[in-house]
Amino acid sequence: MIASLKCCSWRLIRALPLIALGLAHCPAAFAQSELNRPGPPAHPTPQQAGSNRAIDIARMLVLDASGSMWKNVEQNNDKSPRRAELAAQFVGTFTAQLATERNQHKLGMVRLGYQYSWLNRTIPRETLCKDVELVVPPLETAAQAQGRVARESGFGRSVDDNDYNPKGQTPLELAIESAANAAPPDGGTLVVVTDLEPDDKCLPDPCGPDGQPIAKLQRLLKTRKVNIRYVIAAGLIGAIGERAKRFAACFGAEYRVLETLDQADKLGAEVARHLMDEAPPPAVAVHGSLKITVQDEDGRKLDVPLGGQIDLKQKNTGASVLHAPGQMAADPGHYESSLQIGTTRLQVDDAEVSPNHQTEIAFVLAPANLRIRLIDSDGLPIDNEPNTVWEIEANPSQPQNRIMRFKGTFLNQMLPAGSYSVRVYASGREFDKNITLAPAQQLEISVKIGPS
Repeated sequence: MIASLKCCSWRLIRALPLIALGLAHCPAAFAQSELNRPGPPAHPTPQQAGSNRAIDIARMLVLDASGSMWKNVEQNNDKSPRRAELAAQFVGTFTAQLATERNQHKLGMVRLGYQYSWLNRTIPRETLCKDVELVVPPLETAAQAQGRVARESGFGRSVDDNDYNPKGQTPLELAIESAANAAPPDGGTLVVVTDLEPDDKCLPDPCGPDGQPIAKLQRLLKTRKVNIRYVIAAGLIGAIGERAKRFAACFGAEYRVLETLDQADKLGAEVARHLMDEAPPPAVAVHGSLKITVQDEDGRKLDVPLGGQIDLKQKNTGASVLHAPGQMAADPGHYESSLQIGTTRLQVDDAEVSPNHQTEIAFVLAPANLRIRLIDSDGLPIDNEPNTVWEIEANPSQPQNRIMRFKGTFLNQMLPAGSYSVRVYASGREFDKNITLAPAQQLEISVKIGPS
């Protein structure tokens, strides 16, 4: 069921896969339903309101949650705060201060480096530098979104393997693209909270060798009317902060360094007050919204399979952004989107967004079929091996993973697309293999347990 929004209507567009082991392409999606809902009173369009209309902008946080955020501010001092704790304290106070603003603007957050660990060998190396999430789209005011933004930043949580666990790399340029594309039509202000170090390797670097923003990012920020106002360096004291400082200078942003929790608390409130003083009055939105979901054939919500990638592009501008499932403000117009999982591609060729409408793109993943059989040293099936146990661990690198157990010498199981760790215990031996299943794929594996 789609959550009710304050809009006139919503559309649901579904992308269905073709059955294939190679490239599967769905050339056309179809509109499943369009419902009319009572909406708020009509507001004047920008043209009707005239040139003196209020401006609809957003404050967007770009939060670094890469593995280096685990580091303590002071080396060899475990009692000094971790960089992630400084960043969370800043975000918590920053958002709380914005929530007191009389004329509320939208608030959103993009997080980078949080989903995937470099230790997970099932993820292609190129995926590590695409780890960007639009965790809070800028669809609500600061007062409405403040709690969720703060929690997703780690505020009020423990930096721990089982709680707030930064662990990836630092795709900063891609995160800035995502934030710019998510901003409302009148643009927005970015506050980047990072611990960008000299040896961070994700390319491209947002800042070119000439000390200017790289061309494609410069064009995007100009088109989307977005500027980077602050760069907040979490725990980057001294020479280790030179790259972050250069990044701030490249974009004309104010550079500040967090060293203590008390300082992070005060600076969060200070930066928010500065943005509140600079802001124009807010506007009533005249754009639409776009929601992207991944679901199974029965409509149940799914996570994006490990290593999967969603692309979204507005047709008239060509602006493209990697997108996580969720909602975002969107200019009226036509969009295309795709979900790539290994060699399988699901495609929506045309999704129309209208003013004061929500359009939903639903990627529907057909289940995959996993078949595993025990064989002897001659390659013949084994049907009489007692006490054989299979374990299938879904998304082994994710904290919400689950383990399924089965018995028998032959396994024939339908599973959602995604990554799995498969183990079998038979004849006192253990077999372990990591696999990735594409939608509608049929994968057969033989496990030899006889003598070599």
